Amino acid sequence: MPKRSQEFSYQVKQLRTNQTEAEKKLWKYLRAKRFAGFKFKRQQPIDNYIADFCCMRGRLIIEIDGGHHQTQRSYDERRTIYLNEQGFRVLRFWNNEVMSNIDAVLQTISLALVPSPFPGDRAHLNSYSAPSPGSLREGGRSRHTAGDPPGLWRGQERVQRLEFISMRKTTITVLREMKKDRRKIAALTCYDYSTAQLLNQAGIDILLIGDSLGMVKLGYSSTLPVTVEDIVYHTRIVSRGNRSALLVADMPFMSYQASKEESIRNAGKMLKAGAEAVKLEGGVEVAPIIRALRAIGIPVMGHIGMTPQSVNAFGGYKVQGRQKAQAAKILSDAKVVEKAGAFAIVLECVPAGLAKRITRTVKVPVIGIGAGADCDGQVLVIDDLLGLSAPPSPRFVKRYANLRDSIKRAAVDYAREVRTGKFPDEAHSYT
Repeated sequence: MPKRSQEFSYQVKQLRTNQTEAEKKLWKYLRAKRFAGFKFKRQQPIDNYIADFCCMRGRLIIEIDGGHHQTQRSYDERRTIYLNEQGFRVLRFWNNEVMSNIDAVLQTISLALVPSPFPGDRAHLNSYSAPSPGSLREGGRSRHTAGDPPGLWRGQERVQRLEFISMRKTTITVLREMKKDRRKIAALTCYDYSTAQLLNQAGIDILLIGDSLGMVKLGYSSTLPVTVEDIVYHTRIVSRGNRSALLVADMPFMSYQASKEESIRNAGKMLKAGAEAVKLEGGVEVAPIIRALRAIGIPVMGHIGMTPQSVNAFGGYKVQGRQKAQAAKILSDAKVVEKAGAFAIVLECVPAGLAKRITRTVKVPVIGIGAGADCDGQVLVIDDLLGLSAPPSPRFVKRYANLRDSIKRAAVDYAREVRTGKFPDEAHSYT
């Protein structure tokens, strides 16, 4: 037995040293409690077996299989049954799934670890095995496979379910990795606690406490009247509901333009309120401010193109960069802002071709709003997305819901039932 133990320990050490490329890629997301605070161990001995990845707290084992597993299915089934008897759930993925569809893999893991509000969602994950690699594609087209959890498509397709929760904490490092891996970044503005929780559950990567709150929440005709106190107040609220997204606070008009000292003081207030980074508008003219903030450890997101705080200088909310000189200036601004130390850049209302060129030129993530589909990610104002804003909307806005009409209808129905005595009825009264 001692000899077997030494051999077993040597095998564990060798597996840790010689991870497959798929194991290395997944480990990048699981190591050091990066995945929603869950601790994973790699090549973890479980009695006489060695699990690729194991989370003791979640009683979850993840196996990454190569093609040879197709010839040892009976062994894998016996192993899974034994591990289930020890109280572990087992998720199995093929190498090519991890390499080509890491988002779907991470979503499946998160669903296994985090309770879903939808009954029965977790039952099929107690011992989930992905379909064989050969079954992923049929006639050159991806298809849904019978062995998949409902709504999860394999191969080149994407997760279709809103209830999949991406609990991986988004950091600046994660955003860099997303750009490198060509995975799109989803960002939305957020102004309150409940919405922050919902957007976390939806897997939104960045929450922006935007000075757009002046127009959609405070009733101003522009963002210019918004104060530092307004942003700090909403940052505190959103930070209480946020766990997984990167939280970025807008620096409002005249909160950073006057001096480096004032910009540092105001940015500090936002970080103390719960922000993890600040965003400021402008190109070469704000580069010294970006450098000053970065020098004391405050992460900065840039914002170029059509910058709303300069609406009066632009003569209105107009697309920027259609003229050759304008385009050259915006491209130069992107390079300068990146060099000054910005970890990402918002690019607003510029032609798609220019946005594509900028995205390919700079190494930091470019988040577009009205800048075409080739940016590294997109951001929208949450009220626009939900259909809460009064029309007309900018061309780049896509409404994914119509809550304006839904809220109005609900309030009309409520008022009618109150006035007619229909509400509250017996079901909504105490005895």
